[in-house]
Amino acid sequence: VHLPNLEKLKDKIEISAIVNKKGANSIELARRYGIDHASTSLDDILDSVAFDAVLIGTRHDKHMEMTLKCLEAGKHVLVEKPLAISWNQLNKIKEFYNKNSEKDLPLLLTGFNRRFSPYLERIKTGVSHRSTPLIINYQINTKYLGKDHWQRSDEGGGRNLGEACHIYDLFTFLCDAEVDQVSASSISAANESFGKNENFAAVVRFKDGSVGNLTYTSLGSTKYPKEICHIYCDQSVFFLNNYVNLEIIGPVGDILKTESPSKGHFEEMELFIRAIKGEIDWPIPLWQQIQSTEIALNVEDLINGLRSDNNV
Repeated sequence: VHLPNLEKLKDKIEISAIVNKKGANSIELARRYGIDHASTSLDDILDSVAFDAVLIGTRHDKHMEMTLKCLEAGKHVLVEKPLAISWNQLNKIKEFYNKNSEKDLPLLLTGFNRRFSPYLERIKTGVSHRSTPLIINYQINTKYLGKDHWQRSDEGGGRNLGEACHIYDLFTFLCDAEVDQVSASSISAANESFGKNENFAAVVRFKDGSVGNLTYTSLGSTKYPKEICHIYCDQSVFFLNNYVNLEIIGPVGDILKTESPSKGHFEEMELFIRAIKGEIDWPIPLWQQIQSTEIALNVEDLINGLRSDNNV
């Protein structure tokens, strides 16, 4: 997804180096995209190549470690979600930014791309002057993953931390408020054919009174849309169908459609580059990136029985 988007933006940026754990892959991608440096070592690239920013798209357990290393080296970072898969990892990121003002430190952007989708931008416009809290019902009907899939291992951290975090960011983006309470419950199979963190319901209550409900499941049919969202506000309903169609029903009706799912990946990259150049502020405020990750970690604790309903 990212390399073709960077190619589209080549009049604005230059790809200086690519790092992959398989050297042959690094060389192949470097040749394909005209990149001068290819390596299997991030440290070598940090030490030997001059550049401004890093895009991290490794497996989830490496995100925080590589992000922190790049930030400490003075590089701006776009890291794919999740930002962290443990409280300890997240605390290290928070400690880095607590040392100094954000304005004096490199920019951090977690890859919560859905908020940059034209659909979410339209919804945000529609609710920005609301007089009532929001009710958001979001469902993810995703494919089943086998027990040996990396996303279900320590590398991936599970599907709540690895994917549902997108939706916690979406809730945070639309509500633009701090969290008040998080609750969650899940189902699990005795034979561990699916994990506790892939068939669950989570409810996030915000301090402005808004409520976000997420149903995440791998039990449904893939013939049905993967992502459906209903938002209720000010006598209006916003119905988002799999990022190909948005229908607004209410005093101000509207319909938005695209031929293929438009989830904001290109828009995210474009905004990241503009922010690096100082043309705009951070595309996602740091507190919102932290909060979305904290919601995911709280949900993970709840569905694993590590705490009761959490007042944040």
